[in-house]
Amino acid sequence: MGMQNKVASGFDKENFEYDAINDRYICPLGYELPFKWNGKQNGKEYRRYTCEAFDICGQKECCTSAKGGRAVTRLKDEEVIEQITENTRSQSNIYKQRAAIVEHPFGTMKRHLGCG
Repeated sequence: MGMQNKVASGFDKENFEYDAINDRYICPLGYELPFKWNGKQNGKEYRRYTCEAFDICGQKECCTSAKGGRAVTRLKDEEVIEQITENTRSQSNIYKQRAAIVEHPFGTMKRHLGCG
């Protein structure tokens, strides 16, 4: 058996969608987790979102063991981190394209200079 004993249930945080306009999370079943309160942990500020539909969705056992329903926390700088990740991803694609475009002129120049 592997080291990981936590079963992936489809209710991992990455499957919850953050709705920035309404400042809430949407669970994989479409229920919303509205913002509840701000907190601090290890010197980092975060916002906590809690599900209110856990008693009607029928999936509470798969989703959470918390009596008050599933909660998702979002670090205050998580949006910045997400933005950086997205920028890095799109930039790496640009670099890949640029590498393919730039290689050709160098080859041509080297050949003209008698280096090829």
